[in-house]
Amino acid sequence: MTSLQDKLLIWGPAPVVRAWAQAMRIFESDPEPTDALPAYAGLLRAIREDLDHDDSQLDTRDLLRLFVTDIDDHLPLSRPV
Repeated sequence: MTSLQDKLLIWGPAPVVRAWAQAMRIFESDPEPTDALPAYAGLLRAIREDLDHDDSQLDTRDLLRLFVTDIDDHLPLSRPV
């Protein structure tokens, strides 16, 4: 297990663990980037929700834009997390 997985096992709340597991299943299936990005966004949302952040004003691209500067070229606005 990786150090992050060890920490998730001990400290991670259920929604974050579920989001991590879902993202890992998608990442391991060698997805197209446009299929992997929403899974990553879902993981970020789960982490932020656990920290009591209100993301109701954010769409999928807003969080991903922090890491993928050209996200608008890869993921349409209407794509849900």
